[in-house]
Amino acid sequence: TETRPGSFQAKIYDKGPHHLGMFPTALAAARAYDREARLRDKEPNRRDVCDYCERATVDADGDALADVLVCEECEAEAHLGCANLGEVPADDWRCAQCVE
Repeated sequence: TETRPGSFQAKIYDKGPHHLGMFPTALAAARAYDREARLRDKEPNRRDVCDYCERATVDADGDALADVLVCEECEAEAHLGCANLGEVPADDWRCAQCVE
């Protein structure tokens, strides 16, 4: 929801409203909502898109692309290149938000 130019808020409703914060862009607010939704086992608004570039993480048939990572903590998706990786890590991968 836009409250003033350049200022967007994100809320999730789970046994009442939970304010997730204010964000500079609508995309940043959407990412915050989706991350929290996945952590609460709720359906995110954006599915099958890279959290970094917003491009698809599945092909036209709905199959996962080979160069896509899924965060072990929040299930965010990212292309290898967008996550600054050259290959799939041997260990579990966590997105930048979960590493913070």
